[in-house]
Amino acid sequence: MMNKEGAEALLQRYLEDRCDAKERAIVESWYNARGEKNAVFNSSEDLDLTEELIWNGISKRSSIPKKNLFTFNRIAVAASLILMLGIAFWFYKFQQGQNNKDFILSQMQRNDIAPGRNRATLTLDDGKVIDLSDAKTGVVIDANKLSYNDGTAILKTSAGQSPEEVELRWITANTPRGGQYQFILPDGSKVWLNAASKLKFPSTFSGAANRKVELSGEAYFEISKDKKHPFIVISRGQEVEVLGTHFNINGYNDEGGTKTTVLEGSVRVTLVDSRNVGRSNVTLKLNQQAVLTGYEHLAVKEVDAAEIASWKNGKFIFNSEALGSIMKQAERWYNVVAVFQDDIKDLKLTGAISRYENISGLLKTLEATGEVNFKIEGNRILIKKAK
Repeated sequence: MMNKEGAEALLQRYLEDRCDAKERAIVESWYNARGEKNAVFNSSEDLDLTEELIWNGISKRSSIPKKNLFTFNRIAVAASLILMLGIAFWFYKFQQGQNNKDFILSQMQRNDIAPGRNRATLTLDDGKVIDLSDAKTGVVIDANKLSYNDGTAILKTSAGQSPEEVELRWITANTPRGGQYQFILPDGSKVWLNAASKLKFPSTFSGAANRKVELSGEAYFEISKDKKHPFIVISRGQEVEVLGTHFNINGYNDEGGTKTTVLEGSVRVTLVDSRNVGRSNVTLKLNQQAVLTGYEHLAVKEVDAAEIASWKNGKFIFNSEALGSIMKQAERWYNVVAVFQDDIKDLKLTGAISRYENISGLLKTLEATGEVNFKIEGNRILIKKAK
């Protein structure tokens, strides 16, 4: 009885035309018998099973050479046997790879993290903090009255005092990581505040020469038209002045610069130094973006404005965007920490997904590019280059 190593050596000699007549008969008998084991080709059975089928056939036939064998080219015979093993090995590797992906996915889903939701607080100028309901979507500020956008009152007043009699003055809205909220200002302007952001505004614009607010983080604005009273947003080294338009400002401190993008109408962006003196300004129109870097340089470029503001409509849209920037957004929205284990922050990726998917959905979308792999550990996202 020939052992496995002996059979492999015999195949090698057959390929090199170093077999005698008896050895050739043995190899060719294996080939003739291969049809009995054609199940090898019918499914993605793993390599161990396939090798067992072939080896069993070898073991049964190797000690009894058959006569009157059909004669054919020895190269074709050996190549066919090797092909059988090769196909089986490919199926095995494919299945192993699929199993690894399924395992990683199941691990990711077990450790999954839910997306952000409607969460915010309001801080009044007397220090009072109001936690806003996560069952509501927005707040309406109307002079001295605060209510949700469904009409439900927010502010509890002292006994005998109506909400209209409470003096609010300045209000600061804060969204945490993993939070967002909509605010309707006293003039009817609408503001969507993104995660980890802050907006400061007065309880009324009545009697003021302009409508001025202060922003830290990111917000989308739909400003009510009022030619006599410009709307001004102060944010991270700049002022944005409008009469009535739609625009987005991204002024996070951990981003490369402050970005102002116009979706309707036009705005004027003015660079301001530490002494609050204007140094330069630009006027932006639809699909234009001003980028302020280092509080000194103001540049303008053409962009897809709808893509920039897609977060407001509940979407992540990345078009050849740096992975480092994508993960900053993920950190703020899912309240996680991104840990890069390879130097791939500048890797450009493209994809789109709902912001209301669990984080595994976002990571799967990015992994589908074949460029990167993720692992969830608690609230940490480990990031490596795909191999």
